[in-house]
Amino acid sequence: MPVEQPITLSKEDFDRLEWQDVPSTDEDERVLDYANPYYDRANDAFTRGDARSEAAFRLLADLCSFKLELESYENPFRPWLWTDTVRSASPDSISQDHVEVLRELAPLVSDAALRARIADFVWVRGRGYPTAQIAVAAYLELAKPLEDTDPSWPGPIRYLERGLQIALQLSRNSEPYQTVSTFILNLLRARVGTETGFLSKQLLSLAAKHRIGDASELYDIAVMIASRAETQSGWHKAEQYWQVATELARGEQEKRREAFRRLAECYVGRAHEAAKQPHIGNVTAATYLEHAIEALRREGGFSERVDELHVEMMEYQRKIPESLVPVSSSIDITRVVAEAEEAVTDKSLQEALLSFALLADIPKYSNLLEDADESSRRYLFKSFFPSVQLNREGKVIDRQGPLHVSDPEQREAVLRKDMLQTATLHYQVSGRAVIDPARRRIMEEHGLRIEDFFWIVSNNPLVPQGREMLFAEAFYAGFAGDMTKAIPLLVFQLENSIRELLVGAGVIVTAIDNEGIQSERGLNWLLFQPKLKELLGEDIVFALQGLLVEKFGSNIRNDVAHGLISYEEYFSYVALYLWWLSFRLVCIPALNAITRGKVEASNESPEASVEVEETRDTGREES
Repeated sequence: MPVEQPITLSKEDFDRLEWQDVPSTDEDERVLDYANPYYDRANDAFTRGDARSEAAFRLLADLCSFKLELESYENPFRPWLWTDTVRSASPDSISQDHVEVLRELAPLVSDAALRARIADFVWVRGRGYPTAQIAVAAYLELAKPLEDTDPSWPGPIRYLERGLQIALQLSRNSEPYQTVSTFILNLLRARVGTETGFLSKQLLSLAAKHRIGDASELYDIAVMIASRAETQSGWHKAEQYWQVATELARGEQEKRREAFRRLAECYVGRAHEAAKQPHIGNVTAATYLEHAIEALRREGGFSERVDELHVEMMEYQRKIPESLVPVSSSIDITRVVAEAEEAVTDKSLQEALLSFALLADIPKYSNLLEDADESSRRYLFKSFFPSVQLNREGKVIDRQGPLHVSDPEQREAVLRKDMLQTATLHYQVSGRAVIDPARRRIMEEHGLRIEDFFWIVSNNPLVPQGREMLFAEAFYAGFAGDMTKAIPLLVFQLENSIRELLVGAGVIVTAIDNEGIQSERGLNWLLFQPKLKELLGEDIVFALQGLLVEKFGSNIRNDVAHGLISYEEYFSYVALYLWWLSFRLVCIPALNAITRGKVEASNESPEASVEVEETRDTGREES
């Protein structure tokens, strides 16, 4: 419970308290362990009515509760918890008067962790060379365990880096800087012949980051440890040391090139080891070879080795599809299949076809986005392992970007790839459970012919004049199960129809180069024009993008255009969904015409009678 009135404390208020006897257990950031005991003592003092003791203990508790973020030199202290509803103490809540009291206390503190925290905070808020010296010396004392033969080093390294940051703020000529830099260099020299882990890597990175010592000497240390790790096939360790060697090769091009070459070969070694693993071995091996190629390309001049590794990487990638363990789940679609068949049974051909056009659902963009956003927040592993899209040969064709972005538009763009995958699953289920059973039933009952589609495609704003027979043949082929004919026809006719639709809305759909040569823009451009959302609606446009051109979607248009689609893939349920969606789009004018006729005949309001919302310009429909 906070003190009601601010109390100005003095050194004497602390002299009468036992405030240095709080035990500590956390080796990584021990000072955080002091916060709760101090808060407990503050509450005890409040219970006793001792306001000054409460204020003193609460000041120390708040001070010890701050996180130390090394990324910010000038202002490294942050509240431990700061949300819209729950907030811990803030560094700004400590008054300047209390900062000066802490300055008096700093030299008297026996515990190194607490002394470092008090002196560091005073340095950040009030500066003062003597206080900085106290802070650096305390941090260096906390880093002393690094001199042990086999130290537990994550915590001490943080203390060492913070001490170095303060020393650098004083100057490179200052005594604290000389002390800290000498400590780091002596540690490295002592460990170079015995290093078996990654402590020297952390020290080398610290030296490289802050330009400590002789870069050539440190480069040689990194090379010695990396080379020793290579002889023991410790590829991961060697990789880490070669990586820091690239940072230490300041201005020495040949050394830098050699470090990148050796780094690449470490990735190759890891790839060969990974390839022996079952199931994910080929995926992992291909990924490491990709890293190796990137390392070589970064410096240039290794084109022959890059080509060799590229060939090897593709060999691993070709094995990926057969080595992955399929993950599947079962869904009982018996009832859905029966309902789909019933929806088109015992109807006239016209009624059956129009019912078929409305039978399946088109996922709503807003729902897909909401689900993807919720999933990313609930399943945090997605943030650390973003998706990678492989093609049928195991080649990486797209990657999902990082989810931790603050800009809403950027985050939506990253989530889009999850949305595309979710939508693709919907297309598969709809094709299997709804579209295919209804298609078969209509064909059984009516024995369709090409001319049965003329009334749909004639005088249709989505079917340009002279293209009617092409659409009719595509729809007939789909109902007859000849998807190898239906899909190629529709893919390219849809492209032309969308182009014509945009032209009619005033969009320029041709590009012109510097020589005045004009060329038609393709679906990869057409489907992303804002005007198209106004014409067809956001949900339909997103479905078309995913089905036709998105790499994290189905990419059917590009696969068909480049001959990448196999015979079996023409008969996938996703391809069937694309065929159905095309049929639905072309049926919209007919559905609207029937709707208008019903309204006129019944003299009822559209709201009372229409099954499909009239969308003269948008093409959006609601069942």
